[in-house]
Amino acid sequence: MVHGSVRDAEELKGLPLGVKALAAVPKKSAKEGRGLVDAPVAFAGARILPSWSLVADEDGVLLLPEPPSGGQSAG
Repeated sequence: MVHGSVRDAEELKGLPLGVKALAAVPKKSAKEGRGLVDAPVAFAGARILPSWSLVADEDGVLLLPEPPSGGQSAG
């Protein structure tokens, strides 16, 4: 999950993981910092903690405060 833009969108499609971003742009970005690892973030009205799971597909994104239970349904 990228709260920003990515380059090389066609190459990213071939990776064995999903990439979600706000946009795809052809221009290389300026390097303005190293970023943070395992830090809380907030965007799109949600605060996301490092321990949360994120599940996404072409239709949307789901944030899970608790780890998934192995796919068992309650019904």
